[in-house]
Amino acid sequence: MAPTPSLAGLQVETTAFPPSVKPPGSPNTLFLGGAGVRGLEIQGNFVKFTAIGVYLEENAVPLLAVKWKGKTAEELTESVEFFRDIVTGPFEKFIQVTTILPLTGQQYSDKVSENCVAFWKSIGIYTDAEGKAIEKFLEVFKDQNFPPSASILFTQSPKGSLTISFSRDASVPEAANTVIENHLLSQAVLESIVGKHGVSPAAKQSLAERLSKLLNGCNESNDAKAGNEKDCQIAPPPSLAGLQVETTAFPPSVKPPGSSNTLFLGGAGVRGLEIQGNFVKFTAIGVYLEDNAVPQLAVKWKGKTAEELMESVEFFRDIVTGPFEKFIQVTTILPLTGQQYSDKVSENCVVFWKSVGIYTDAEGKAIEKFLEVFKDQNFPPGASILFTQSPKGSLTISFSRDASVPEAANAVIENKLLSEAVLESIVGKHGVSPAAKQSLAARLSELLNGCKESNGAEAGNEKVETTAFPPSVKPPGSSNTLFLGGAGVRGLEIQGNFVKFTAIGVYLEENAVPLLAVKWKGKTAEELTESVEFFRDIVTGPFEKFIQVTTILPLTGQQYSDKVSENCVAFWKSIGIYTDAEGKAIEKFLEVFKDQNFPPGASILFTQSPKGSLTISFSRDASVPEAANTVIENKLLSEAVLESIVGKHGVSPAAKQSLAARLSELLNGCKESNVTIRWLNIDCGSNATHNDYTKAGINKQVPQKQPLEAMNTLRSFPNQNQQNCYVLPYSAPTQRYLIRVGFYYGDYDGLSRPPPFDLRINGQKWSTVKASTAEGPLYHEAMYVNQGSGSLNVCVVQVEKGMVPFVSSIEAVPIYVLTGPLYPKMETSYAYDLISPVNLGGNEVRYAGPLSEERYNRTKLRPSPYRSHSPPFNRKRPSYSGASRLHPITETF
Repeated sequence: MAPTPSLAGLQVETTAFPPSVKPPGSPNTLFLGGAGVRGLEIQGNFVKFTAIGVYLEENAVPLLAVKWKGKTAEELTESVEFFRDIVTGPFEKFIQVTTILPLTGQQYSDKVSENCVAFWKSIGIYTDAEGKAIEKFLEVFKDQNFPPSASILFTQSPKGSLTISFSRDASVPEAANTVIENHLLSQAVLESIVGKHGVSPAAKQSLAERLSKLLNGCNESNDAKAGNEKDCQIAPPPSLAGLQVETTAFPPSVKPPGSSNTLFLGGAGVRGLEIQGNFVKFTAIGVYLEDNAVPQLAVKWKGKTAEELMESVEFFRDIVTGPFEKFIQVTTILPLTGQQYSDKVSENCVVFWKSVGIYTDAEGKAIEKFLEVFKDQNFPPGASILFTQSPKGSLTISFSRDASVPEAANAVIENKLLSEAVLESIVGKHGVSPAAKQSLAARLSELLNGCKESNGAEAGNEKVETTAFPPSVKPPGSSNTLFLGGAGVRGLEIQGNFVKFTAIGVYLEENAVPLLAVKWKGKTAEELTESVEFFRDIVTGPFEKFIQVTTILPLTGQQYSDKVSENCVAFWKSIGIYTDAEGKAIEKFLEVFKDQNFPPGASILFTQSPKGSLTISFSRDASVPEAANTVIENKLLSEAVLESIVGKHGVSPAAKQSLAARLSELLNGCKESNVTIRWLNIDCGSNATHNDYTKAGINKQVPQKQPLEAMNTLRSFPNQNQQNCYVLPYSAPTQRYLIRVGFYYGDYDGLSRPPPFDLRINGQKWSTVKASTAEGPLYHEAMYVNQGSGSLNVCVVQVEKGMVPFVSSIEAVPIYVLTGPLYPKMETSYAYDLISPVNLGGNEVRYAGPLSEERYNRTKLRPSPYRSHSPPFNRKRPSYSGASRLHPITETF
């Protein structure tokens, strides 16, 4: 996975926008593209109303770089098209609008709605769908009030949904208030801020400046990390040559009008007709595909011969409907009028759509526009008609006097059925160009059979009884495609017969493989099957899971939900973690299933998000619907569903065995370079980070500056009546963590009295911090084993009256994230404390090399007369068995 772009957070008035956020309900972490105020000149004064931050998904950088790399910040600021590409780009956006002056929801929504409707009507795209979306938008804001520092939060998905959330401060909640499914409204929110008439020139300028740095450091990158040219390589397009069809030369790749992508030539051939014994050729047709088409098609079609692909209607249907861009060039051999061409296409489309009952007013209007575009066109021999079919369903139409590709399009028609119909008419079941179909099959067969497994985690199809689990699925409401980890039956031995009730498939997000590989690479399938901990890591891992339960025997919703609920509640109560929240979650779970019935072949579908929500969907067969039935926000219940299947007492040993066998292959083929180091770095004096981990203390500047930026601020804790702790987001029991805490006094309070104070982990004393006015930064580092569930707390405690504790930085990482074991024989009843890291050859050094050179972000301090440099030694204190022991630390080097 590409690292998040390395840009800092931004302060706009009193609002600190952090460098990255995870939008409500999204699996993605987005980076801060830019931020600025919205204001207005009133009687000579600039009055500021809101602070606005715009966050982008990290794949925005390589997508934008194709077109905008090399442009200066000034050029980007002046370009309407640049901001339009941001608004309409196929990546997630998140907009945070934090109030500076008070604002009512009605004021805000009225203004946005009024502008949207006026604009849509002016260009003739306002329909009933937009009217309903606006009604819902107004309803959401109707009773809202936003005092200063409250926030309105929008998430714009690539699919066109707009998620709206509210916050009393600048924090980002986990749950959304509502979702509106309307593409035009979704884009209008960001367009109103950074578009041609955008209300925040400051946000536009900030976006242009920050993105200019990333784009110009991106060296044809699909990696969004600024300046990283080594990791910044776009996978080359499939290496196929161009093709000559009659007098038309189709180049090996093209850039369609208005697109940011370069597409490769999938195949080409003539369209003709047998007339009185002669084959008369009318047009030469070339079909181009986006390069991600290859790994996506390979999941299903790898291993097939060109002949098998040619004979498969389904293969060409997958090309037509696949989630990748297509470009079709139709170059005339004989003269053709636009009316001839469009009449024939339209007639065929309408007849087919009506025959299957999918013709609506929307299709009628699309056909009218299609006919209008071609009405006055004439195509002499050598002229071209060009179509771009976007994954979202728009059809871009262009014309050329020759076989060249123009930069600008003639028209765009937003209709998915018409968009797909153009290519379907060429290569579909009754396609007019068998030659183009044969060419596509032959060329794609080469690419698909040369497509390495590393293009995806898919381990192939799996059939369980009558249910075929596909190699990958896109869960309802998710932006991710998950691969099939394993599948098996659930059954029971009854009077000597094994009775099968359900077939179960378990799908995992792709990043599950490198995350699990750190700990489980090298294990056999048998070892994984026997390991309770392995399946626990799957259940609790920070990646999305999808579970499909397809019935073999009939089942009622009440039977299913009663059994699941009963087992969950009994277990939670037995270990003392059952609360009102779990009670409410169970009530909602029972309610969802109450009136459901599942005949054989029906499916119950669960999506478990890393944040802890459980999405439930139902299907009459084994297909996956687009929309979910409900979402339950409860982490324990979310994990319990998969735990009940593959956990210690899981009901499907067959699914467990399948998961172990398939994942063993993937894990043992996983390169070390796929392992992601996820350090937690807290600059404790920075406004951008502290609120995520502590509510206590006050930020202070340090006048005596240091080379390490984190040492130039600190957080002091003068209030000893509250818990002065940082809560770290680590909860796995019996897991080792490397924790490093930095302190630099720097006479921040002007008293020249560095305070002594205690440093504690989870309430147990770690060490006494003795800062000095004469020394540089001081670090305490420990290897600690978390003994129970819950967060990991690092606290500072006053030991002398009037002496105020402080902290400058905290770093932490789970040890399993590092490649290879560190202190593999370390007992869980001890902690290790680093005595003294010293660079005897000079000044302080912070190592930050590649993974192979330096894994632990170590800091070596310069020698000091104030430090003891005793030889390395071990001093063990007694082990501890519970929280009552004060000294769990074993000092060692």
